[in-house]
Amino acid sequence: MRAQNGVLLFSDETFQELRTRLRSPKFDPYVGWTGRSVYLAQLEAVSAWVPITGTKLGCRDPEDDMLLETAVMGEADCIVTGDQDLLVMSSFQEIPILSPTDFLDRYFNESLPMLKIFKVPVEPLTPAAFAPFGSVIETHDQVKPEVRVGGLTEHEYTVTADVSDPPPEKLSLSEGRLRAHFACHDDAGQSFYPTRHCPTVFLVAAPGPSLNPEDLRAFYSDGSLGVCLGLEVWHTMPICLEGTEVYHTARGDQDYQTHSVDVDFDDERGQVIDVDVEGFAGT
Repeated sequence: MRAQNGVLLFSDETFQELRTRLRSPKFDPYVGWTGRSVYLAQLEAVSAWVPITGTKLGCRDPEDDMLLETAVMGEADCIVTGDQDLLVMSSFQEIPILSPTDFLDRYFNESLPMLKIFKVPVEPLTPAAFAPFGSVIETHDQVKPEVRVGGLTEHEYTVTADVSDPPPEKLSLSEGRLRAHFACHDDAGQSFYPTRHCPTVFLVAAPGPSLNPEDLRAFYSDGSLGVCLGLEVWHTMPICLEGTEVYHTARGDQDYQTHSVDVDFDDERGQVIDVDVEGFAGT
């Protein structure tokens, strides 16, 4: 995007992909091939063009790598798509990846603020690396959270890697990779275990009176390991990277408002948190 005007970016490869898709017979009932040809010619005339080399960039669908490379080479402000293999990434090299609805809301709905993405590096989930925040667990009941007041209660939370279209008005904790709501609890710790063994990222920060994006660390599990957090450790809902996961959790049974501190980065600071899965060699 350039100010209020949009500039479309193409490479030869991405334009050929569009041309191939528009030749599909499924469009015949709506517009003939002549009309589609005129549209392509007009699009070609007004778009900006960048060269790409076919670099492998790690998209879930390798055929989408050319779209990511085109965006990077053209210094795009955003990628607009309905492809879940791209939307699940939420951003690439700080370029937001948006559904058409989210794009219109972000750039053309003046009542909605533009959120800045802060990306956290991802590291392997190991007992040594995670020690400042709690324990790594191989089953949901291997280690129980420490309790300071009251007892424990157990729940299951369903989280999906895909992003709904249109997206919810408030950033959801149960879909995609972006997170804005974080909390810590002083009545007990909390555990999260991926019962379906989907690849997962756990976002946490050490106890403290406040939370900044720079405090966060992101730990990758292949789905075989969960975490048991210590008292007052900052955390958010785990991020499911593939499919749909059900996280078994145990936490304190006391009143949430009394024993919790919340941070909402989107509402309070105009920020959202993403995890740099693409830069992590372990996935």
